Amino acid sequence: GGRLPCAASTYTPFERQTSCIDCPAGNYSDLPASTFCKTCLPGSSSPQKASQCTACAPGTYAKSAGMSACTLCEHSRYQPGGSATSCIDCPLNRGARIIMGVCSGSCGGSSAKSDCQCMAGFTDFGVDTDECAAVSWEEAKMGQSTACASVENLLTVTLSANTALTTAV
Repeated sequence: GGRLPCAASTYTPFERQTSCIDCPAGNYSDLPASTFCKTCLPGSSSPQKASQCTACAPGTYAKSAGMSACTLCEHSRYQPGGSATSCIDCPLNRGARIIMGVCSGSCGGSSAKSDCQCMAGFTDFGVDTDECAAVSWEEAKMGQSTACASVENLLTVTLSANTALTTAV
């Protein structure tokens, strides 16, 4: 009798078993001749037939035990540390920016708070916190605004200038 001398990453739950069984994904066996597989802890994962779990890398997480893979942080979230069980929300009015279908910043799998960009209509110019403030065009000073001149403003300025020229002549 006895058990098969199965390698680490496999197990034999029964005596006189004729083959070794691979540990399923999210589980591992770190010793040879194991009778069961151990479950990976939250913050780690393993593929099928693993002899150890792998800690989730920054930008990823495993929220529960027994995960086959770590999950990328979602849009507008980040995780700077390894072995994480969740990701952190970007500060207020910051996150992933999508312009014409192209994402920039914290688009998924972000590992740094600095990936969190100000959302459209918000700025961090002159702001002392991690949050972005709403852009106020009325308070914008010359040289600080990136707004395009509106057609109405150009028309008003042009008409005023023409009136002034006509009156002067």
